[in-house]
Amino acid sequence: MVVATMISTMTFQAVANPPGGVWQENNTNTSILLKDGSNYTVCSEENLCVAGTAVLGHVFPTEFLRFIKFNTISFLASLSVILLLVGGCPRHNRICMWLLTMAMCVTLTFMALTYLQCDDHYSLSDLGGEEVAARLLRSPENHQ
Repeated sequence: MVVATMISTMTFQAVANPPGGVWQENNTNTSILLKDGSNYTVCSEENLCVAGTAVLGHVFPTEFLRFIKFNTISFLASLSVILLLVGGCPRHNRICMWLLTMAMCVTLTFMALTYLQCDDHYSLSDLGGEEVAARLLRSPENHQ
């Protein structure tokens, strides 16, 4: 139960404070320089970056959606384990033990997938990782 509670807390926190942070204010003028020398516009008049939304959701929308899916599945599976244990699931019952075991396997598997997805975000080998972070930090809105 302690492990399931810790995983629930961790996965909840990953959504409350997503990797890459959130936009601090509405942003319409941020672009990043890719490794190949081209500019990629993240925020524009047409694609407003709203305060409180995830930065990585704008920079890497497909990968961020995958992160959210993996994290949500892990969160729900860990909550299932907690509810089974708190609800008085008899531990001598084979079916209950099988359900608990499978729920923990799902929880740990998707937590590992969430970690690997974050690891891919931060390696950013195809974009030149440090360059991307530096460009986002040096956007015009951050210097006002």
